[in-house]
Amino acid sequence: MATSNINKAKIRSKNLFPVVGVGASAGGLDAFKKLIRAIPEHSGIAYILVQHLHPDHSSSLPDILQRETTIPVEQISDNVKVEPDHVYIIPSNKMLVATDGILQLSPRPSKGHRNMPIDIFFSSLAEVHQSHAIGVVLSGSGADGTLGLKEIKDHGGITFAQDLHTAGYDSMPQSAIKAGVVDFILSPEEMPDQLKKLSETYNILPSSEHAVPKEPAEEESFKQVLALIRSNSGVDFTYYKQTTVRRRILRRMAILKLEKIADYQAYLKKNKAELDILFQDMLIPVTSFFRDPVIFDHVCKTVLPQLIKDKSLGNPLRIWVAGCSTGQEAYSIGMGLHEALSDKISNFRIQIFATDVSENSILKARAGVYKKSEMEGLSEQRIQNFFTKVNGDYQVRKTIRDMCIFATHNFLKDPPFAKIDLISCRNVLIYLEPFLQKRAFAVFHYALNPQGYLWLGKSESVGSSSEYFLPLALKDKLYTKKSFPGRFMSVTSESREEPLIDKDAGLPKTERKKDDFQKDAEQVLLTKYTPPGVIVNDQYDIVQFRGSTGNFLEPSPGKASLNVLKMAREGLAFELRNALQKAKTTRTAFTKKGISINQGKGEVCIEVVPLLNSIEPYFLILFKDTTPERPYDGNKVPTAADLKTEKDTRIQHLEEDLLQVREDMRSVTEEQEAVNEELQSANEELLSGSEELQSLNEELETSKEELQSTNEELITVNQELYDRNEQYNEARLYAEAIVSTIHEPLMVIDNDFKIKSANKSFYKNFHLTEEETVGQVIFDLQNKSWNIPELRSKLLKIQKGQEKFIEWEVCHTFPAIGTRYICINAQPVQKEIRANWILLAFDDITARIEAEKQDRKNLSDVKKILENIPQITSTASADGAVNYFNQFFLDYSGLTFDEAIGWGWERTIQPEMLDEVKKQWAHSVKTGEDFKMELLFKRKSDNMYRWHLSKATPILNDEGKVASWVGAAIDIHEQKTKEQVKDEFIGIASHELKTPLTTAKAYIQLLEMGLAETKDKDLIFAQKASASITRLNDLIGELMDVSKIQNGKLDLQITAFDFNEMVTDATEQVQYGSPGHHIKLSGKIKNPVKGDKNRLQQVVINLLSNAVKYSPKSKEVFIHLSAKAGEVKVAIKDTGIGIRKQSLDKIFDRYYREEQRAVHFQGLGIGLFISHEIIVRHHGKIWAESEPGEGSTFYFTIPLSQ
Repeated sequence: MATSNINKAKIRSKNLFPVVGVGASAGGLDAFKKLIRAIPEHSGIAYILVQHLHPDHSSSLPDILQRETTIPVEQISDNVKVEPDHVYIIPSNKMLVATDGILQLSPRPSKGHRNMPIDIFFSSLAEVHQSHAIGVVLSGSGADGTLGLKEIKDHGGITFAQDLHTAGYDSMPQSAIKAGVVDFILSPEEMPDQLKKLSETYNILPSSEHAVPKEPAEEESFKQVLALIRSNSGVDFTYYKQTTVRRRILRRMAILKLEKIADYQAYLKKNKAELDILFQDMLIPVTSFFRDPVIFDHVCKTVLPQLIKDKSLGNPLRIWVAGCSTGQEAYSIGMGLHEALSDKISNFRIQIFATDVSENSILKARAGVYKKSEMEGLSEQRIQNFFTKVNGDYQVRKTIRDMCIFATHNFLKDPPFAKIDLISCRNVLIYLEPFLQKRAFAVFHYALNPQGYLWLGKSESVGSSSEYFLPLALKDKLYTKKSFPGRFMSVTSESREEPLIDKDAGLPKTERKKDDFQKDAEQVLLTKYTPPGVIVNDQYDIVQFRGSTGNFLEPSPGKASLNVLKMAREGLAFELRNALQKAKTTRTAFTKKGISINQGKGEVCIEVVPLLNSIEPYFLILFKDTTPERPYDGNKVPTAADLKTEKDTRIQHLEEDLLQVREDMRSVTEEQEAVNEELQSANEELLSGSEELQSLNEELETSKEELQSTNEELITVNQELYDRNEQYNEARLYAEAIVSTIHEPLMVIDNDFKIKSANKSFYKNFHLTEEETVGQVIFDLQNKSWNIPELRSKLLKIQKGQEKFIEWEVCHTFPAIGTRYICINAQPVQKEIRANWILLAFDDITARIEAEKQDRKNLSDVKKILENIPQITSTASADGAVNYFNQFFLDYSGLTFDEAIGWGWERTIQPEMLDEVKKQWAHSVKTGEDFKMELLFKRKSDNMYRWHLSKATPILNDEGKVASWVGAAIDIHEQKTKEQVKDEFIGIASHELKTPLTTAKAYIQLLEMGLAETKDKDLIFAQKASASITRLNDLIGELMDVSKIQNGKLDLQITAFDFNEMVTDATEQVQYGSPGHHIKLSGKIKNPVKGDKNRLQQVVINLLSNAVKYSPKSKEVFIHLSAKAGEVKVAIKDTGIGIRKQSLDKIFDRYYREEQRAVHFQGLGIGLFISHEIIVRHHGKIWAESEPGEGSTFYFTIPLSQ
């Protein structure tokens, strides 16, 4: 028994019964018991239990489990043979591996090395028992077992994990489930029954020699399954190792509980998802970083430096990793190059093409993100140098990722890369049959540069393709390209799918096509032919001679060659080429007769027969000597007639040959043109592929560094007492660091209320020292001033019932700090059995309590003020619900306090106004704007609705958000009534004055005309009288407009008009009446405006007249027009007396006049009110900006189209 057992080569077992490896850690004993109880006596399955055990204690696990079952349970000794219906248990302080049907023990690794016994055993189990290996991960902490399950699944076995809800510790099964390596998730009690069902399905999975069914129907179904995969994925598994392929199919059948391959075929047709799963299962993605480290180290130190020697930025190093799986191999080569070149790497251009048929694998490889469990094979130094932490995983650094170009590619079907210096294709060819291996080597030979390297897996070799490569280091599986001018062997073409009809349907029903051209050829010759001939491959190289062919073939001068076209005698080569081409194209025999050879002295018939029962194309060429026999008479002299007949015959033969040559030339020309088109198409595809790869490379080069995470995932590998103590110690140090740095006072007391520890904040806040505190009973602190009866009572309850209390507030007087309000939280902490410590957290909330008291006092004072205001006052919450009304409102409305608060006040509003009130109040609550509205409140004493001006203002908190509202409503009923009376009077008076003024205006105009004719000096008085009447008429018009506005009768006549013309007319009117001012107009509106031209002109005249009126010392008024965002904007600016800021919101109110204006300037305060109403009715906006003494600017905007 030696440590080397772990790393020693494993021997495949010949056992055909299932072997179940079961791994567990913390909580594993309970799971083991449940599993053992459920195992039937004669299951035909062997169980091997591996648990994390303390190295210094002997395990009693066999005795414990033997009580649960009648199946033999024994502790493993070295080299014990595995038998079915037995349970084997690993001893303590040992590592376990399987080999050749036996179990071997090795010493546990020394302290400081990771102890992963489950992974180690599962990996050996997978290698030894292959598809008969089953892995089970039960309760436990950490991630041990995940990699082992992956190995079992990769070797065709089946994997289980315990249901997380039934696991005492779910880390181990959860790690395996997240890694996607689990086939079944069950409770321990359910696993044996499922294993029995699997055992009955093809005896879990057949061994290699039984993997191929013998029944014709089963064989046909297997072919149909492969056809379905080929149709779905484009990958043909026909010539992959069939034992492996069919074990994978049977494995999926076992998981799905399907017994017949025909049933699985039907299931695949209905479930595309299962096709995808089966395809991924077929690919066997077994890979790791720096796999076979000794070989990898040799390649990095010898091969890579040799390759890079003559490279530069203009001459890149090109490496192809064929079958790269999830990218570890490609990235490992990149890391090796980086280490070899160090800081000189920027002087070279490196391209690592990594390809695989699995798109999922390529996507993962391209991202370069791997879990901790996938980092096996990497030293801590390499992880630090080449990886960054991302969300708990590890990502390859950009410098390495930029070297690698990943693409989905099938090297057996797709065009290969070219000018490659090194091809790494490790452990891919072992899954291919010799036919595909030979094609793969031909592809690699074509892709490599002269003296390029081929790197294979440790179980692979070039075999029968030694003509392509020379061994460089057989131990390391390194080969170099042979530098002979070979031809590229065409790769396997895609099979055309006739709706899942076997492509061999037209052939005899043999088990499979045999790669035995010699036997096939002999059968043809024996049954039909006897003439001499040769067998050639698809390159027309002779692979076998049949009989004597010296009359038809002879070695050609120069370099030795077995190409039949080069060896053909004069006159045969051309005909042979044509015959071979036609046989190859039509896949039928072709015969050519009457071929002249030896300058017409001989005649031969050739027949080319394609051998269809071989995997690769071969052709049988038969030669028949058809030279006519001529009777020889040595004494006879040929006559002229004889010579003419012979000449005519010769001419006829030549003419026939010429016709045939022309036909052959035409056929060759057509075929050549077709080939040229195919080559052109292939060239374009290669160019397109190259451009796509280049584009991908550029995207990778320009991509940004992803976010880096600095938190490292902690993986617990066992639950042994020593490791637990270390973890607890780390946790204690961490907790102590937190306790010592936080601001809240903390204290820990034991079962006797003695203080075990306290943090610095406690000593600081309560003016105590550590010596005065630790070891004292809490109630004895500071001369027993901490003896708080309620605190004692609550702590006693915690001791008895393990209760806790949170946010308990107490007011107490402490000797050093005086009276304080303290908020105390208590949490029991279990130290040992029947002993509880208590963690106490103190929070001095005195300042908060005092602030709350002050807030309550302030609120009380505010309510007193509100109660003494002889108007309606109220407060509301942030959402607008009223929570207070003063007594004045309750008396006014007749409602009780409870009836009024919330939304009960709505019943006092006049019903016709309620919807508008609610709408405006909701707007204020939503926007935080002040609420202001004139509304009617119902008075209880006389049931009369009276006008009130209601206002509400928000109160903001420290964050600037509305915390509450304060409102008041003032009774304006009398004022409102007087305004209504005044409006009625003005309306009537204006209407009554309109007629006499019109008459007076007419008489004055007649008087003006008469005085003008006589040139009387009194004409000026008549003109002044006329102007006064005009002003009075305008005033009456404005008063009538006010009346119309109040009564809702101010109608607009909407038309499209020239806005510029309207403004110009208005400007001229005002300019004519105020010659002392100069009105400057700028800007222009390009499009017509829809609106009431006269009313809008009234607004412009009003604003211009005000600008002139209130600018007595200034001589200029400015008006500017502009259009933007579908609206017209007008600005009228003066440099007059200006308006105070507090008056800007009121100047558009009816009859409002600012005090300083009212004293010095005439007016009624209705012009701006009318202007405001006109603009609003045009769906516009009007406002003013002003500074006292500097002038004012009035703006209004209206839409271009109403």
